[in-house]
Order: sequence, then C-alpha cells, then structure tokens
Amino acid sequence: MKNVSRSLLVMLLIGIDAGIILAASRTINASTSANGQPHPATAPVKAGQKFTCTNATQSVNAPGNPPASCYVVGPGTAQSFPKNGGGAFSGPGTATLTCNGQGYLTCSLRIDD
Repeated sequence: MKNVSRSLLVMLLIGIDAGIILAASRTINASTSANGQPHPATAPVKAGQKFTCTNATQSVNAPGNPPASCYVVGPGTAQSFPKNGGGAFSGPGTATLTCNGQGYLTCSLRIDD
C-alpha cells in the first residue's frame, strides 16, 4: 500500500508540474474574413515577455506571393514575423496581433508568461 501511495504522490506532482508548464504561456488568435476584413487579437504584456508566431496560414497560394505572417504591435515592436519567428516586448502594455497575407488568413501568437 505504501508503494501505491508513493506512486500516486509522484504522479500527482508530475501532473502539477505539467500544469505549471502549460500555464506558462498563452495564445492569441487573429484572422481575416474572406473579404479581407481584419479580426485582430490583443493581450496585455509585460516587459521581457517573449512571443512566437506559431501559426500563419492563407487561403491563396500563388507563385511570388509572400507567405502569410504575424504582424505584432506592442511595446518595442511593430513588425511582421514568419511562422516560428518572434521576439520580446520591451515594456508593459498591450500587444496587438493581425495577419499579413492574401485571402482568408489565420495566425496565432504564443506569449510566454
């Protein structure tokens, strides 16, 4: 019985640890409608928080078109980031995510807390 209790305690601690890791970031999602109407996303941020563009897709895929990207505006940044690209915020404030590309767009930004 002692070994079962110890195993349950270890699994509980691992579960708590995993929950802390999962809670250490959040994701905001933006899109555009088929007619190009943007639907930005915003989130409060703190100085030093890192961010990553985790998704950037577009419905139009024609030669010569630049790939879809995340456009991030926030403390210390106002630029496009490709999928898996990112940076860090220089101060507290609000981050705004919009999608760059052609056609129907979706993009996601992970903010590490």
